[in-house]
Amino acid sequence: MPEIEKLLKREVVGRIGCTDGDIVYVVPISFVYDGSYIYCHTHEGLKTELMRKRPKICFEVDQLRDMANWQSAIVQDLLAKCDRTRRIRRADGSRASRPCAEADA
Repeated sequence: MPEIEKLLKREVVGRIGCTDGDIVYVVPISFVYDGSYIYCHTHEGLKTELMRKRPKICFEVDQLRDMANWQSAIVQDLLAKCDRTRRIRRADGSRASRPCAEADA
């Protein structure tokens, strides 16, 4: 497995960067990587407002062991999409459904 995928599977907090064309907004966010997609969980706020205006975002994750030993990965040109209900799998294997804002078409 490539190092980037190991990092994505190991970590649970990343950062998304989004913009409306005038401001750039970077915020930490919880996520899970399933081997193909990065799924994030969030509440309504500035980031969801910005992602509706411009759904192209970037995502960053890092792991800092100490100042001399760290890894990071940046994924650019992601398209943000949020369904009304997102099915998630909890760590214990059970499933849950969470409401989520719908992106403008």
